[in-house]
Amino acid sequence: GSLFQTTSEQIERVIKTNLLGPMWCTREILGLIDNAPRSGRTPTVVNVASMTGRLGLLGASDYAASRFGLVGFTEASWKELTKRGIRTMMVNSGWIWPGRSGAERIGGKRFTSWMIMDPARVAKAMVRGIERGGFEVRVQWWWHLAYRAAVLMGPLQRVVAKLKIKS
Repeated sequence: GSLFQTTSEQIERVIKTNLLGPMWCTREILGLIDNAPRSGRTPTVVNVASMTGRLGLLGASDYAASRFGLVGFTEASWKELTKRGIRTMMVNSGWIWPGRSGAERIGGKRFTSWMIMDPARVAKAMVRGIERGGFEVRVQWWWHLAYRAAVLMGPLQRVVAKLKIKS
């Protein structure tokens, strides 16, 4: 929800679930991974983040912060765990709902329904990423374009924001 409407308890719950949960689980499982037989395969820790962790999402600052944190945690743990022979990967998907029923929630129904993914598609992308030894998997092709456009637009957005503040 909006930063102005979200309670402190709601923010804390989102951060605990989406950021601290994966951090705690990763820490707890490392001993098992270190002691497990490798049999020629590289163990992989997979964090299911979100494109919101790369682009932000209007009206969901708590969720965006939790996902940005998970992206940062994945990048930092990749550097640390690689030394131990453990690979780290993140899956950055878009909007996920079982079936296509979630399209109504986004609005525009027909216009936006193509953006909705079912969980099975995300799971397939995750397995493909593990098999290929990927670090970051973006499930839908157009998210690559959206991310690159946002990076390029970043400096321009700051200029526009300064103009709005002065006027």
